[in-house]
Amino acid sequence: MAARKGMQEQGIHRNHRQRLKNRYLREGLSGFEPHNVLELLLFYAIPQKDTNVLAHRLLDRFGSLSGVFDAPVSELVKVPGIGLHTATLIRLIPDLWGAYGQDLGSSPRQKVHSTARAAEILAPLFAGRATEAVFAMAMDSSGGLIGTQLVGEGSPARALIDVRRICEWAIEVRAANIVLAHNHPGSRHCYPSGDDCRATARVAAILKGLEVTLQDHLIFCGGEYLSMADNAAFSACLDGRPARELTVQKRLIIKKIPPLSRGE
Repeated sequence: MAARKGMQEQGIHRNHRQRLKNRYLREGLSGFEPHNVLELLLFYAIPQKDTNVLAHRLLDRFGSLSGVFDAPVSELVKVPGIGLHTATLIRLIPDLWGAYGQDLGSSPRQKVHSTARAAEILAPLFAGRATEAVFAMAMDSSGGLIGTQLVGEGSPARALIDVRRICEWAIEVRAANIVLAHNHPGSRHCYPSGDDCRATARVAAILKGLEVTLQDHLIFCGGEYLSMADNAAFSACLDGRPARELTVQKRLIIKKIPPLSRGE
């Protein structure tokens, strides 16, 4: 009797797994709740157990989907039911996303035709980073992507923008246009600080002397980003001049990070 009940439960779990997989194949992750995302991922590390319970345990322990993926292996394995094998798979996700973004950014001469496309390419480079980092993206005169480069790192609250490194790299790859990007890890807003604005203006002014245009500076936080080019208050920074004092932060344009694609 107990054996038959066990077989019935396995059948229920198996059907549920297949339904969730089929839903993903039809719709992608659109409409999935965070626990569904984790549940689907855990299928591939835990072949028999009900992963729904484990997904909820992880979210309860780390607070959010990003919190789970950013958690160190040493903390993941403290969650009942999560072993080293499963913890390794979870930690692999942001690293894979970063590697994909790095490869995407090095693919020759994709067209960066919009702010959204620039954000799509740059966002994965910040996956799993607990400290601020600065990346530069170089393009030719027609908007063809040349590549991306890490040009500064710092603490959780501040990144150092290495102007010389940016300029040397721009010259090395013969860039006509540059887009800068940095992250605000752990922050709930993407608003540029005074230091962000001053550093952007300095980089823009020096690049202009090299006949290279600083097209934009993107700031990422959570699942959102701010584009200085999309916000008129910061247009002066991109032209090498100080921005005026901001008293209208609530009116800044903040956008959701677009999903990754290989579209041209």
